[in-house]
Amino acid sequence: ETGRLSPEPVNLPISPQALSPAAATAMPHARLTDSFRYTNGLSPYERLSNGTTRPRRVVETYAATISFNTELCWYLDSTFCSRFHSLKKLATPDVVLVVGQVVIFTTWSAVMILCAWQLFCVVHKLVRKRTGVSLMRTSLERGGYCSLCGLALRLILLFAPPIVYWRLFLPCWECYD
Repeated sequence: ETGRLSPEPVNLPISPQALSPAAATAMPHARLTDSFRYTNGLSPYERLSNGTTRPRRVVETYAATISFNTELCWYLDSTFCSRFHSLKKLATPDVVLVVGQVVIFTTWSAVMILCAWQLFCVVHKLVRKRTGVSLMRTSLERGGYCSLCGLALRLILLFAPPIVYWRLFLPCWECYD
């Protein structure tokens, strides 16, 4: 059995706090109904003056729209980002930003040049010895001299600087509250 539904949505009052920038909002969609049931299965009713009861019309929330504010940097940890912003005490913000960029991209460039040079050396030795067996033996010998820790460090320094810059440093720098 369905009750009467109001064809028009109910406008709920909005508080002044709801108009301020928020990280996320949930906007309810509501309607009037006579067939509402509470979670315990009971229905709201009203007692009439003659002693009978009838279903009471209530506001029912039947859906909600959840939205996230992409203009507000709500997803960052202020404590973590404050460490970057404390560097502004040492110099102007523009100088600190440029120094951060220089350190990150110099590290990245140095590791890229190192990896390219090592790759060139390996390929050069492999090309010098033309047979397939000697190519494989030379590459294995060359790989045997490499330190596992050194390789791990090179790989970390090859991939981490751009990730740190674009995913950690810049969002903190641009979205500090």
